[in-house]
Amino acid sequence: MKIYKILALGLLVVIAVGYFIFNDNYFNIDIHSHISPSNKASLDMLSLNTNSSVNDKPIQNDIPRSSKVEIGALTTFMNKEDFEKLMEKGQKNGVSYISVESLDSMTKKQVEQALKDLYEKGSISGGIKLKEFTELDKARSILKQEGLHNMLSQLDQFKSTPDSILNDYDMNLTGAQNFGTYDNSSGWSGMYKLYENTSQKVEIEQINLIPDKSAQQLIVEALNINLDKDTPAIYEQLKSDSIEKLTFVSDRQYYQINGQNLKPDQIINIANKIINSPIK
Repeated sequence: MKIYKILALGLLVVIAVGYFIFNDNYFNIDIHSHISPSNKASLDMLSLNTNSSVNDKPIQNDIPRSSKVEIGALTTFMNKEDFEKLMEKGQKNGVSYISVESLDSMTKKQVEQALKDLYEKGSISGGIKLKEFTELDKARSILKQEGLHNMLSQLDQFKSTPDSILNDYDMNLTGAQNFGTYDNSSGWSGMYKLYENTSQKVEIEQINLIPDKSAQQLIVEALNINLDKDTPAIYEQLKSDSIEKLTFVSDRQYYQINGQNLKPDQIINIANKIINSPIK
């Protein structure tokens, strides 16, 4: 399963994350790494023209702990000075930040609708559950058959999220799957992990961004929360399914975290522990 041959899930295409495969002159602009086990059938486009009139009234949502400023009709935590710092940091972190203004008119129009859904309905999908938490049995079976140690040995220059971070919340690893690009000499570029207890679930999708080979692209107008170490992220909610989502890049690692039935701020705390962990 090669990341550059799977155009992931749905309607949208740019908001947060574009996975670039430099060797193959290809890039897939994809918010949630939807080529992964939990999201492998949707192409999510999202961004916003800050001069657009798609939102004519202030937007209300439940994004936790974000310091917000108004940019046009969009509520975001970013200002010009922060953006310039972000650009400088991003070059070292495996991520580039671009504005919707750099997009062609057709893409921009689709992106505007996606961002409107994010801010008015809580998620890029407009509050609709796509593939989150739908392939759990497959992940459980693969982990049981292959074993975690063997799967970790097949990863390309990274170690994956420490299980101890989720163990602190009484959640145990119950499923896993390697995914992304595969190189015969170095292994898989990504790993999916599933953690569970009797009432909660967390999916973590991680892609290793290797210098000169891969990077992520995020649309700055889509960033709506700031995590530890000044890490900008996209926060989403699917309230009808009690699901929260975070998408971000830290230490040349791309993450999407999906949480179900979590306590207030729990997904934020999990993400911050991942960011602050020396093990990636």
